[in-house]
Amino acid sequence: NYEDPNYNIAMPIFSIHGNHDDPTGELDISSLDILSDANLVNYFGKVDKVDDIAVKPLLIQKGATKLALYGLGNVRDERLYQTIQENKLHFFQPAVQTGEWLNILVLHQNRPSRGNEKAFPESAIPAYMELVIWGHEHESFPEPSQVPARDQYIYQPGSTVATSLSDGESKQKHVGILESDGDRWRIKSIPLCAVRPFVMKDVILKEANRAFETPEEISDYLEGVAASFLQEIKQNSSQLIDNAIHFQFFTDELKERIKEIHKLPLIRLRVDHTDFPKCNTSRFAQKLIGKIANPEDVILFKKPRAVVPQRTSLGSTRTPNDLAAAQSLARTPNNGIDSSELANVVYRNIRADLRLLSVSKLNSSIKEYVDKQSTGAIGSAVAAAMKRSMEQIQEIVDSADKDIDTVDIAAILRSISVAEETKNNAVNIGTDDIDAILNMTIEEPPSSSSSSSVTLVSPPGSPPHSSSSSSVPISAIARVIVGSTTSTSAPPPAATAPSSRASKKTTTTTTTATA
Repeated sequence: NYEDPNYNIAMPIFSIHGNHDDPTGELDISSLDILSDANLVNYFGKVDKVDDIAVKPLLIQKGATKLALYGLGNVRDERLYQTIQENKLHFFQPAVQTGEWLNILVLHQNRPSRGNEKAFPESAIPAYMELVIWGHEHESFPEPSQVPARDQYIYQPGSTVATSLSDGESKQKHVGILESDGDRWRIKSIPLCAVRPFVMKDVILKEANRAFETPEEISDYLEGVAASFLQEIKQNSSQLIDNAIHFQFFTDELKERIKEIHKLPLIRLRVDHTDFPKCNTSRFAQKLIGKIANPEDVILFKKPRAVVPQRTSLGSTRTPNDLAAAQSLARTPNNGIDSSELANVVYRNIRADLRLLSVSKLNSSIKEYVDKQSTGAIGSAVAAAMKRSMEQIQEIVDSADKDIDTVDIAAILRSISVAEETKNNAVNIGTDDIDAILNMTIEEPPSSSSSSSVTLVSPPGSPPHSSSSSSVPISAIARVIVGSTTSTSAPPPAATAPSSRASKKTTTTTTTATA
């Protein structure tokens, strides 16, 4: 837009889209498309084909500095990961003045450092990228970090405000100014003073060395802890404002507004109350009204879970760490948990046990529950899968060669209908719930016949079967219980040579992730 003679642009803005303003709809339009059409911003990094992504740089030169700016807008993690595995993510390099460009990549994806198996792998970043500016992650780091074994750095500025009461959000917020001269660059980190202070602390009552006999005593103790944090925040806020180099340029009205924000900070106390009762959180909140911004959810009571290895329905054994992660994430209310963390728990711990639901369906419903606070998302997914399974069973029964006793059919349907209970407690769906849905014993009846058949026995608690045995072909049951959710994937293709597609100004490089 700054090259348009009809517009006066003092400072050009270049932006990629994130996961909240990604292109959508029939026309695949983002809010940035509208701002770009109005010449307010320069929108780049839009992905036209998610199964074959070409990333071409914007070439900007000012004096001796030549900047190649690459942009990759947000793409769903699973889709982008598959594209990388298929060697379909291509980065183009300038064909002219090779080696003289400062290459910077701007992207908006989950980082693999948080354990997301489908996150954007750092190995997919071309080695010639000197700097990667990583969006989407909320935790703010003031300095770039070097990629191991590479002359490459990643800068994660984080979010400018706290969007959830999580540990990563409690760190000091920063913005960075990139200064470059030729092929030399540095990032000048600026702490933000116009952000509401946020402190998160873990409190273990056993370590207080006090004999708490009543919940009121615990409430008084925690009130003292909160008061000490308030005093600490007040001192840090005053020091931050005094040292803020940009505070002097603010108007008097804005300065007063910032000081008012600092008077009501955010505090989160994660209280381990093992061997002690809980205090009344509503009464505790009344004591902090007018002192902090979140009195209603300042306290989160928790207890460490002692978990032993358990055997799944398929005979595999989970480790205590896997089970602890699954229980803590699946049964803890949403307090800053990212949906990708829960998706990873599903992928690592219960994907082998799923019969009624597919991993992708369950993960998408989890994402909707966490990101959009849709409490019925998982229950709806279970209900839809249950309906499909019943229709499939009915279709098999109707097409069976032998007569099937009506009572046995009803028992099968009743064993599936227990999934309805998960609608009221969707977040607690786990392996036990899935097993209960499909707790049908498959037995081979004694028969001299060469045809393979099985007998379906309803789970405990169901009405008894009739005396007549009922059977359906093994292959038919396999299609219902296993076939609809089991799939095999071919290994990713071998790495291919760089694509020959190139204009007269660009060459192309293909990046791959280590399998």
